[in-house]
Amino acid sequence: MWRFVRNHQRAIGCLLLVAGLATVITVIGIFQRRTTLAKREIARITAAGEPVTPQDLAVLAQLPAGVADATRAWDAPFARLRAREIGKFPFGLKILDSSGLLEPSGESWSEYPAARAFIDKHPAVYADIDAALATPGECAFLRDFSPGYLGLVEHGQHLRTVTRLLLLRAYAQQQEHDSVGASHSLDELIMTSETLKHEPLAVSQLIRLACAHASLEGMQNLLPRLELTDQQLAELQSTILKINYLPGVRRAVLGERVQGLTAFNDPGTADADKVPSVAYQMWIHEDPLAFLTLMKEMTEDVQGDWPEPLKRMERFADLKDGWDVRAPLGGRGWAAPGGVAFTLRILIERAAVETARMRAAAIVLAAERFRLAQNRYPHSIEEFVPRWLDAAPRDPCNGQPMRYKLGDQSLCAYSVGIDGRDDGGVEKPVTKDGQTSLQGTPDVVFRIPLRQSPAGKE
Repeated sequence: MWRFVRNHQRAIGCLLLVAGLATVITVIGIFQRRTTLAKREIARITAAGEPVTPQDLAVLAQLPAGVADATRAWDAPFARLRAREIGKFPFGLKILDSSGLLEPSGESWSEYPAARAFIDKHPAVYADIDAALATPGECAFLRDFSPGYLGLVEHGQHLRTVTRLLLLRAYAQQQEHDSVGASHSLDELIMTSETLKHEPLAVSQLIRLACAHASLEGMQNLLPRLELTDQQLAELQSTILKINYLPGVRRAVLGERVQGLTAFNDPGTADADKVPSVAYQMWIHEDPLAFLTLMKEMTEDVQGDWPEPLKRMERFADLKDGWDVRAPLGGRGWAAPGGVAFTLRILIERAAVETARMRAAAIVLAAERFRLAQNRYPHSIEEFVPRWLDAAPRDPCNGQPMRYKLGDQSLCAYSVGIDGRDDGGVEKPVTKDGQTSLQGTPDVVFRIPLRQSPAGKE
């Protein structure tokens, strides 16, 4: 065999050269073909009036015409938080220090003296927060999306702190039997989360949902301990029923597509500084066409109403977090645009869960209004529709009417949750990374204990 090789070295060399050239030509052809298809998809997106560049995304993030811009009203409270006027974490108060379940304040809330002292120590912080929330209009905190994945959402973290500060005050107001103040604080809590509704990024929408979750958890804890009037309950109910998370989810999908395209054009925005685009694509095993194909599916998935977006996410159920890809020489990982599919699935699931929790809260508020008028609790949703609730809300997880359950000790409204099974209104806390929280498993529940009244449950 070796004699044959020696006798035909030139011919074999020519064959290998031809094979190598053919491989290179094939690879170049495939690359050019995929690049052409990606450009066609980008042209289609542009023709549809959807963003493809950071500049386009900045236009999408602008407030609707005719809506007053209240963004600058947050400069003062954010500056105080940035300067750490309230101190550094941990603050020594569970409501401020924990991102997990909130403890009911109860009649013997041991932290009340410390909470009241903290609130009294920072009147300017609370005054600036109240002033920002009282400013007419809506917010657009992000104006520049050119940093891509390296962009900061500092305001989102500040708003999470604001949520905890308002919860602390609402709990203190309940202890002081200040129903008017507590009701106003609860309304402000929901308004705080909604300052992020226009932001076209998944992280912003996830922060929005986290703030809303904490707000509803606080409402669930405080509602049985407050003597609210029908008007106060109706105002809370109205605020809740106006909230719709799907438009924010759709904007986030468009925004994340732009972020991914920005990373392919400039890998530095994905933490791959000074790396050529082709090398970046080869390392993360992904190219613009594969990413655009994925995002086209995701964009279509979120166009319908609940529960359709949730159902269409089922095919991504086994998807793992592939956001960061290890850099060739170690150090911080590079962001892989396709990893956003995992994040968007989580976003859609959380949006469904918090939509369900909002609707459950609206039902319970209607039941409380019924109790004030009839001196008893309703046995079914039909009893308070349409006087105290226009119609029975639909469960975003399965499209069926939300459930309502009156028990001997409590009443609740609930959704069947992500798994689509009715577990009778049971939501079990989930512990992860040392934090215990409600994740909508197996059901999504808003529950309050029954109050003592002359007519009782009957």
